[in-house]
Amino acid sequence: MQKIVTGFVFLIFLLFGVFFYFYFSGNEEIKNMVESVFPESFLSFTDHIRLTDEFGLNGVVSPKIEGGELTVGGIIEETNKRRENLGYSLLIEDETLNRTASKKIDDMFEGQYFAHISPKGEGVGDIAESLGYKFILIGDNLAMGNYSDDEDVVNAWMDSPGHRRNILDQRYEKIGVSAREGEYEERKIWMAVQVFSLPQSSCPMVDDNLEKEIEDKKNEIESVLMEIEKIKESIDDVERGSDLHIEKSEKYREFVQEYNLLLDEYNKIINSYNNQVKEREDCIKEKTSTSSF
Repeated sequence: MQKIVTGFVFLIFLLFGVFFYFYFSGNEEIKNMVESVFPESFLSFTDHIRLTDEFGLNGVVSPKIEGGELTVGGIIEETNKRRENLGYSLLIEDETLNRTASKKIDDMFEGQYFAHISPKGEGVGDIAESLGYKFILIGDNLAMGNYSDDEDVVNAWMDSPGHRRNILDQRYEKIGVSAREGEYEERKIWMAVQVFSLPQSSCPMVDDNLEKEIEDKKNEIESVLMEIEKIKESIDDVERGSDLHIEKSEKYREFVQEYNLLLDEYNKIINSYNNQVKEREDCIKEKTSTSSF
């Protein structure tokens, strides 16, 4: 995006240079062309919004001495029951988010910490991105201790306002879960992680090919403008009315026509790009402005 904007600024300066050169040369055709038509600027936009909802430094902790086994499927099912009871859409299991949750547990056991942000300053958003997952919103719930079953751990999250907010957040569409037993502070204990997201794919993407088309068309326009400048200089050195002058003048008009055609094409591509950007940003705004519950 930065390269496109930089290139576009360069094109504007080039056009102004052509404007001042030919405006004072007395050539009405090129003067009118430069005065009347300028490439339309195109929108800039945020490729994605990274909003990680994290409530408190830690997750929920069970004080029980003994507990049962926790399962991925069971935790997802119990989570969706809470949403269904309120008439909210059910979360769809996502394998990459399952892997994100699993890596988060691995990191907590290995680093011997229990928090949304690791000692290295990384959260589930960083883990998801390292796995190639693209999101608009992402958040997580953590639990540690000996819970009776999947329902027990989900109830514990529901009893905590911040974790309940994640479970019932209507903006989220996908979920990933991991739960396993490991060693923490020299004792065996269970950890569970929920990861929630609104994926990038929930809103229409901007066609990446359009950016290349804009850049290619801009280069074509610059090339034609250089040819216009060259032939204009050569016309001035030829006797007016001679066969050579007529030939070069005709060539000049052909380049001007080509320039105008390229400019029309350029603006059409930009309009298409702008429309896609607006559609995506409107979608993101709508989906992220929904109240949590």
